[in-house]
Amino acid sequence: MKKILKILGIGCLSTTILFVSVTVILVFVGVNIVKDRFGYSDKELIHYVKEKHGVNVEIISNPGKVPGSAGLIVEDAHVRTLDKDQLEFDIHISFISMITGDTYKQVKRKHDLNDKYRSSDIFKKLKSIGFKDITFGKEVEDPPLSLSLPDDIYLASTQNFAMLFKALPILKQLKEETREEENYVMNRVSIYGAMLDLNKDYKSSEDLGNRLAASNVEEFSYQFTDVTEQELKKMEPQLSKYGFTESENKPELECYQMVTYHDCHSYALVISADSEDDPTNALRYDRVKDKKVIFKVIAKAKGLEIPVKKIIIHNIYVPNKPQYQYESESKLKEQYEDVEFYYEKVEIRNLDAIDKIEDIHFFY
Repeated sequence: MKKILKILGIGCLSTTILFVSVTVILVFVGVNIVKDRFGYSDKELIHYVKEKHGVNVEIISNPGKVPGSAGLIVEDAHVRTLDKDQLEFDIHISFISMITGDTYKQVKRKHDLNDKYRSSDIFKKLKSIGFKDITFGKEVEDPPLSLSLPDDIYLASTQNFAMLFKALPILKQLKEETREEENYVMNRVSIYGAMLDLNKDYKSSEDLGNRLAASNVEEFSYQFTDVTEQELKKMEPQLSKYGFTESENKPELECYQMVTYHDCHSYALVISADSEDDPTNALRYDRVKDKKVIFKVIAKAKGLEIPVKKIIIHNIYVPNKPQYQYESESKLKEQYEDVEFYYEKVEIRNLDAIDKIEDIHFFY
């Protein structure tokens, strides 16, 4: 009986090996069939577009296989139509080298909307308010609608907010019109990269400006450049002493929270420890002397004349789980099998509540 079971076991194992082998062969053959069907040549891509959209194109770029991917990963191709529109769009290719789609329809829709509205009453009204370079964009990644301001009016200005507040009914009309007639989604409008949400109601031009700034801090931060540079100079001696100015990424003070358009509510100090390529002097989460350095930086930041509420540190050595940061590396390795260590970007928040080294907590 044991002999029979042993023979049956060997038979099952052989069957399993045979099944796996056949599966691998079929996958390999399948991938090659996919390659043969869709191909990587310019001719294959041109045929695909002609077959799907009925337009002739030329190839702008067709990078092909990604090195080191065993031929299974192919970068997207970029093409241009040969008609008068000369539309450029991408052809998406999946991880098994199969064409999964393209952006022709989205690009064509933006082009057609620009043609339709270029001389429309709606665009004329927007221009009469003072806006220029009004466009739905060309690329899929472009904002749904972009507006530019006159040369003498800046983003963070009451003139801009007054113009936008006056334009709101027109923009909302355009949003509904393009949605109903073209199935186009235009929930936001870009002004020099700052996105205005058309789904919100604004009480006044000032309210609009404050809320626009609060949701587009990076675009409004240019106002504070002089202040941040001046305050950062006060910290340079100490930052230099601890090696933070020697990194390729120089220390920065950046605004990350705004409540009103002309004032930064909260700043962050961004510093970088030594690179992980040279870890001998890198900051460690579990080294007391490093915590003391960080604590001194926190104290200095809290003493500035601007509200620094957060410190961001790049390339600090930490365990893979934040809850492990209260034990040393050696203890963690003794207690947990799953513990790993990386060089990460961490945040230290609520600086006002940090009165001693033990209060420091890394968020990552």
